[in-house]
Amino acid sequence: MPATFESVRPVLAVLIRMARPLHGGPPPTDGLFSMRQWETWWRSANAVQQGRATGAGTESSAPALPAGVRPYRGLAPYREKDERLFFGRRHSVSALVGAVLSAQGQGLVVVTGASGVGKSSFVQAGLIPELRGHDREGGRATFAPVVFTPGAHPLAALVTAVPELGDWVEEPDHQHIESALARAAVRMQANQLLLVVDQIEELFTQCADPGERARFLTILDFAATARAGAEPSETASVVATMRSDFYAQALAYPVLARALEQRSKAVSPLLREDVVEVITQPARMIGLKLEPGLVDLILNDLGVLTAGEGSGTVLPLVSHLLDTMWERRRGGQLTIANYRATGGVLGSIAAAAERAWEQLDEQGRVLARAMMVHLVYVTSTGTDVKIRRTLSQLVAFESNDTGAARRVIDHFVNARVLVVDGDDVELIHDAVIDTWPRLKTWIQEDRSYSALRQQVETDAVHWEHADRNHSLLYHRGRLDLLAEHAANRADSAAAAEAGGIAAVAASLTPAAEDFLESSERQVRRQAWMQRTVMAALAFSTVVAIVMGAMALGAKSRAENERSTAQFQQVVALADALRDTDPTTAAQLSLAAWQMRPDNADAFTRLVATENTPISRALPGHAGPIYGVAISSDGRTLATASDDRSVRLWDFTDRSAPVQLGAELTGPEQYMSSVSFSRDGRLLAAGSGDGTMWIWDVSDRAAPRPLVSGLRTAPGAVHNVRFSPDGRLLAAPHDDGTVTLFDTSAPDSGQFPAWTLRGHSGAVRTVSFRDNAVLATSSDDRTVKVWDIADPAKPVQLGAELSGFDDVVHSVAFSPDGRNLAASSDDGLIRMFDATDIAAIRPVGAPVQAHTGGIWTIAFAADGGTLASASWDGTTKLWSVDPSTRTLHELRPALSGNGGGVPALALSPDGGTIITGGQDSLVRVWTLPGGTVPVSDSSMTLPSMNRDGSLLATAGYDSAVRLWSVDRHGQIERAGTIDVPRPLGGANVAVLSPDGRVLATTQTAGGRVQLWDVQNPARPVPMGPPIATATRFTWEMAFSPDGRTLAIGDDDFRVALWNIQDPYAPVLRGPSLPGPHNLVRSAVFSPSGDVLVVASADGEIHAWDVTDPSVPQSRPVGEGGHDGGVNSLSFSPDGSTLVTASDDHTLLLWDRNAEGGFNPRGTAMSGHTGTVYSVAFSADGTHVVSGSDDGSVRLWSVDGDNGGEAVGGPLTTIGTGRWQVNFLPHSSIVVAGGGDGVLRTWRLDADAVTERICSATSELTQDRPAHFEMPESGRGACATS
Repeated sequence: MPATFESVRPVLAVLIRMARPLHGGPPPTDGLFSMRQWETWWRSANAVQQGRATGAGTESSAPALPAGVRPYRGLAPYREKDERLFFGRRHSVSALVGAVLSAQGQGLVVVTGASGVGKSSFVQAGLIPELRGHDREGGRATFAPVVFTPGAHPLAALVTAVPELGDWVEEPDHQHIESALARAAVRMQANQLLLVVDQIEELFTQCADPGERARFLTILDFAATARAGAEPSETASVVATMRSDFYAQALAYPVLARALEQRSKAVSPLLREDVVEVITQPARMIGLKLEPGLVDLILNDLGVLTAGEGSGTVLPLVSHLLDTMWERRRGGQLTIANYRATGGVLGSIAAAAERAWEQLDEQGRVLARAMMVHLVYVTSTGTDVKIRRTLSQLVAFESNDTGAARRVIDHFVNARVLVVDGDDVELIHDAVIDTWPRLKTWIQEDRSYSALRQQVETDAVHWEHADRNHSLLYHRGRLDLLAEHAANRADSAAAAEAGGIAAVAASLTPAAEDFLESSERQVRRQAWMQRTVMAALAFSTVVAIVMGAMALGAKSRAENERSTAQFQQVVALADALRDTDPTTAAQLSLAAWQMRPDNADAFTRLVATENTPISRALPGHAGPIYGVAISSDGRTLATASDDRSVRLWDFTDRSAPVQLGAELTGPEQYMSSVSFSRDGRLLAAGSGDGTMWIWDVSDRAAPRPLVSGLRTAPGAVHNVRFSPDGRLLAAPHDDGTVTLFDTSAPDSGQFPAWTLRGHSGAVRTVSFRDNAVLATSSDDRTVKVWDIADPAKPVQLGAELSGFDDVVHSVAFSPDGRNLAASSDDGLIRMFDATDIAAIRPVGAPVQAHTGGIWTIAFAADGGTLASASWDGTTKLWSVDPSTRTLHELRPALSGNGGGVPALALSPDGGTIITGGQDSLVRVWTLPGGTVPVSDSSMTLPSMNRDGSLLATAGYDSAVRLWSVDRHGQIERAGTIDVPRPLGGANVAVLSPDGRVLATTQTAGGRVQLWDVQNPARPVPMGPPIATATRFTWEMAFSPDGRTLAIGDDDFRVALWNIQDPYAPVLRGPSLPGPHNLVRSAVFSPSGDVLVVASADGEIHAWDVTDPSVPQSRPVGEGGHDGGVNSLSFSPDGSTLVTASDDHTLLLWDRNAEGGFNPRGTAMSGHTGTVYSVAFSADGTHVVSGSDDGSVRLWSVDGDNGGEAVGGPLTTIGTGRWQVNFLPHSSIVVAGGGDGVLRTWRLDADAVTERICSATSELTQDRPAHFEMPESGRGACATS
């Protein structure tokens, strides 16, 4: 009999879900599929059980346990001595033993797996005991294990582990390495050694010396490889463990690359049956009892419910949990109450660390913070890892009290958060970084300083390798920057004055400390020399003036060095935050540009922010935000928070929302959600204490309560929603019901209510399809759809939507009701075809949208975009294909939140998203105005008419789309032409200069169709298609007057067609020969007198087409590209041509006296892939290019040279081939990406600045990101 119903609930949920499909009709027993009925049965059975227990006397207590035995290891890896407690890997250990034995003499074996999967334990408690006892001969073991980690100095670590290698590590020799290992084996009374290099990824995270890294790997290779003629079985075996996320770095080293390819063993995540063994077998060995239902409860919280399911994060979590439960046990039993008290699976590690921190006094907390952040190696990707430090390094920054620091460290060691080995200290596991929120906050606050400190240590290594070359030491400007960092981090002016460079140096490695001290000495020496010279010449007035000038020059140089260092810091920080915090990255990019307005890198970084979402934070709430809503007119925002309040905001000016009146309060627990009625008059809110609240908000500044604290069901109220007509309000409850309130007569004060029942778990979200159809999502892992035309008698429509593997947290109908989306706590979004509301069906496979639970999803007003907000800290946008309903992510994500994102809402115009965060902040996100989802496939080159008001797109799908473009560059859909998609190819579209005619063809060639697009909403074909003999070419070009169309005649020639009557095109003269390979592109000069064609032979060909009926060939100079030419573009005056090539370059060509073209001497290089498209700006000073290297680049061609790159890429967001152009008569770049998204960039720094400043909060030092910013980079918007 389970002790609590909660312990058996997850098992029942799985059984019920599996049983339902087996019974098409009602269950064989009433209530068999009802969780509430099962709870009733349990209560009845439990009452009987308790009665029997009373009659029989109390049960004997659990037996006493052996003293000194600890069955679980927490986060520490299992060692060889823990062999008897190591479970869950029996079959895998046997396979690894076989792999190691078969690899003898051939090279090292690498054991890979995710962090926390148990690689170290697998090798040390599994492999080593097996091999140590393998084939013992004459009292000697076959293998003697030697285990070590490389650390920052892997050769020293190796010599410490195997002293016999000491003479050979600097100049490794195969024979001597083999002999040394043989002597070590004799010393250890074994036939051979088993070298175990644990965490070999430390070669990449801690060892900064490439030479030492290479020698170390060479020694391992010699150790594990038999020399010619030697017996492989007598060779040492080398086994290394490596985190799988370092696979790419390892492949750069041949020794590791060969091992990974030929002799690697992946440690798979534990499956359900393995986890059960890990939990139960150690307990069984020592007689420890587990309360019935505890194992199932743990498995449920781990998300491992059925056989075959598993997770890479299970092992560290469950190990720490069980060890914590062991610490807090009572008697000889682990109970469910014990489990709850630890905080559960996800809370145990964080709880232990947080509990240890709370037990410290103020000084201890200061020391703990300073030391903890120094035990983490931060990366630009955000995948931070633990790192070892010495005690002296850890205490240097905050205190010289080694005794106090040792006490703090011992405190965290006892809490199993830190481990100490001699004078080295490290976190017990990377999982501490991921699960302890306080440490994550500290890391984020210190990220820029930590990165700077790591850079100093790297620079120190380079200085050492260069024999301490004084030119590599820091100059005054760089040292001033470090001192400024130390001052910013100091708690007081006195502390800052006493700290400076010394404080920074003391927290570094000895080599880095020496590097900084040498840098300071050099700066002091240079300053002393200046003062000495000035004193010696002080008697001469003239010399004094000269020296004054020198001093000013020196000061100027120092200031310039400092300014450069600060600028580089801001740029580097902007780059590091671009993916994780685009708002701060955009503000830093603006600050960098204002520090160096003439710097090309700063300019392109600023322009690149055009395609990133940026946000303004609205402070005010004192707890997480669980609900946000925008009124239908877009003028009012409502927010609901854990601080038990609802706030209203004037949203008329989205750049400066202002709170309206006082907050609305009342409930005893958190406010969970808010919703406006369609007319904006009513505002409803639900609370965690189960109460409902409705206000009349006609006067936004003075809401009038209509319903206050009404409770209609037990448990929390979740996401409340009004029906489209505002006459019905749905409130989902924790008990599996939904209350439907009649809100049609609010002035009466009467709100009749009805209850909808049908779920066996809490109902999280509801969504109205129209006024009569409602969808509900539930903890019972189902979505149900209801006919509520009569709210007193709701009727379920069709079968429930099941198949979810976790809680279905949110559900949403598209505005047209044809699509239904549902999200769950496993990070998946599922799409359904809801055209037939009685037979809703799933479409496609679920999309793994997030790494955390998705709490809210919502469609934009046009139904073409879906937004999702997740507990992983991001909000994402997805384009919804109208025909297939497939989702495609519109990158980048809305990131930079301080924790999970429970709530979101979209503005009626779709240009703004409001999110509510776990960090208590409401964020108003301004979306990139020039990001337009077009297709789920790659695009070909967009085409525009002469005035830029109409744009055509095509690509690798079955549609050509027409778009209207306003004078600000905003793009709106205007029409669509359905065309067949060629097998393996794409469609191509070109607009005539006046925008009246559209030509379409396919990359497979064969025919060209003309369309009348004067009314873009209703394109009409203009006669039959023009037949061609092309098979692999698709070039098309209109002459400037629109009367001539150049198209392929066959794959190597071009034909000119008279299309003055587009319904009856006429061929003009013979085709134009010349290219020796496939024709790829064609373009007319702006005046129409010249036609230029590019081909795959790497050449261009030109003709004078003043009389299109009699084209005349024009000479093209020698030189050019080394690969095929893909694209051409004329400058506005027609004097210059630019080409893009397979050879990764662009080339400028000048018109010559004969009317042909000569190449300039130097090509423009910078792309790392084929350049597929190129275009001139309207003023002829710049060129933009697109490549399959994933980037769009800008080039300056305002001069007689070959042109030069302007800074870095405008974007690296897209994939595949970028197809680029300029909108006519503007400085706006438009590009189609391989992800099917059309994007634009304004090359106007003032316009980009205005967007950033109007859409973000002020960049200050106390922002949640806590970056460290020089004064010269602050207040960028104040000066704009």
